Amino acid sequence: MTAIDNLLNKAIKYNKYGQIICILLIVFSIFILFSQYQKTGDFITKGMDFTGGSETEVFLDKSIIISSDVILNLKNQFSSISENKEAEVRFSTSVSQNSIIIITKNPIEQSKIISTLKENSIDVSKNDIQQNYVSSGLSGNFLKQAQKALIFALLAMAIVIFITFRAFAPSLGIIIAAICDILFTVAIMNLLGLKLTLASLTGLLMLLGYSVDTDVLLSTRLLKRRYEGTVDAQILDSMKTGITMTLTTIVSLLVLYAFAGGTKIGEIAIVIIIGLFADLPFTWFQNVGILKRHLKNKK
Repeated sequence: MTAIDNLLNKAIKYNKYGQIICILLIVFSIFILFSQYQKTGDFITKGMDFTGGSETEVFLDKSIIISSDVILNLKNQFSSISENKEAEVRFSTSVSQNSIIIITKNPIEQSKIISTLKENSIDVSKNDIQQNYVSSGLSGNFLKQAQKALIFALLAMAIVIFITFRAFAPSLGIIIAAICDILFTVAIMNLLGLKLTLASLTGLLMLLGYSVDTDVLLSTRLLKRRYEGTVDAQILDSMKTGITMTLTTIVSLLVLYAFAGGTKIGEIAIVIIIGLFADLPFTWFQNVGILKRHLKNKK
């Protein structure tokens, strides 16, 4: 028996302690979400896609690196010239090029952007600037459609899972694990300052599929297939496959994030990475405990 087998066997043996960890993670997530709600009136900070506004991306040469002091100075300058006196400025880097992203409520004239950047020794032209604007009405519609999409995805997933396993407890365990993954991911997004955008929402919807994969694998091994050996042996076999799937996906997404940087694709990648790390305890501690109790009661 390898060291990994010994580690996984201990995880199965002390599953009840793992379930306590899951409870603490859920309490932590709820605390962060309600703290965010008390401060802002929303459980997660919404990005421009859902609030409306203007996003300007200024493309730079790969060799140009902008310091945090310059970014702070730019934020103050663009805030002073924006209509509502608020602006968000960040530096984004990728393999091919770097860029400065400026988010304001209303578009800023390109000439003012160029002159402000030149004051900070950043020389750009109009060809280096790309501006996008989303109206408040359109962004409100985006938010309503996003809420419907998330609710529909959860309901559809619940129906398919219940039809597949025809048992309440295992089906509920899969749904709870998926919801916990989403709650924890949103909580960490709040802590990291990641906003809810169309890209991060896409990541959350994709996360539902990724998180359910391992739960379905586990439930299928224990409920649908007949193996020789104990329940713990079947769980161990499932853990080897499921954890390998999750870790290889995380590694692939880390590489993607390293190359994509602060782009929309990178935003999707980091959301899924957070959720997959959360999926490990919620699947292999929480859902394993639910299934073991279900099989014990069934006997």
